Amino acid sequence: MPSCTSRSLPIRRSSPKASKLIAKTAAHLKKHAERPDHDTAKLGGYHIGSGAIESANKLISHVRLKRPGAWWYPGNAGVSGE
Repeated sequence: MPSCTSRSLPIRRSSPKASKLIAKTAAHLKKHAERPDHDTAKLGGYHIGSGAIESANKLISHVRLKRPGAWWYPGNAGVSGE
């Protein structure tokens, strides 16, 4: 994995705010450089990303809660009855 140093960032630091943000980003990348390699994980058959979670959310919130003819008591729906 390539190392992250200030020399590898071809960005002109035009303001103190930009310099601070660039330094913060570089520090974050350096701190997390040892995280798992996504390409290797994909080759190993592991799922990368949030697609499974988004799919489950759609199944639960759209299919089960919004099905035709479904109705809910306000006290069971997490909504104030008043």
